[in-house]
Amino acid sequence: MERLPEPRPGPLTDRERQALAQLAAHESAADPAFAERMGARPRRRGGRVPWLVAAALAVIGVALLLVPGPWVLAGVATLVIVVVPVALIAWALGQGDRPPM
Repeated sequence: MERLPEPRPGPLTDRERQALAQLAAHESAADPAFAERMGARPRRRGGRVPWLVAAALAVIGVALLLVPGPWVLAGVATLVIVVVPVALIAWALGQGDRPPM
């Protein structure tokens, strides 16, 4: 089997730069979201998290006032053991590339 030649180190030639520019122009025209899918940082979807934190604190505050102590402790334990890790995993998956399926 014939081996391919090793690429030479160093900057690109004019022909290579021109080919890359043509490829980038074609991809930008054909698919504007191409750069995002190829590793650009995703746009932030902020604004939702502070409301979720405020709602969770309000629910815990009302529960402390109305529900007997052991039930509050059980609810907080469930929140810490189940809900928070699942929310963190979902957040982490939303931050970067999806794992290959």
